[in-house]
Amino acid sequence: MTETLILVTMAQTKDHIRVAGSRSDSDIEFKMRAASHIVLNYLKIYPPDFYSPPSSPIWEEWDADGAPELVQLATLMVLSELFENRESSTGDPLTPAVCSLLHRYRDQAMA
Repeated sequence: MTETLILVTMAQTKDHIRVAGSRSDSDIEFKMRAASHIVLNYLKIYPPDFYSPPSSPIWEEWDADGAPELVQLATLMVLSELFENRESSTGDPLTPAVCSLLHRYRDQAMA
């Protein structure tokens, strides 16, 4: 099994979901991985591709500090949806707002 790249930090996440202390750290870390995986899948970036970047607009803004800010924001939005609606059986963490942020980075399929 390949390890999912985590697109946001614990500090960013705790600030975003307004959690202090370390009591929920394991749950938060799990959701950080899940949210990152959801975003990377939407962007059509899978683990082998990450290490050999495709020609995609996202790689032009990727640097040593990590993902572009809009990708990080989208990841935090997905994460907060997972965190706040953890019992949801109908909710989709890929909200229209998240898709709108990520759309500019997504490799569009050709028909």
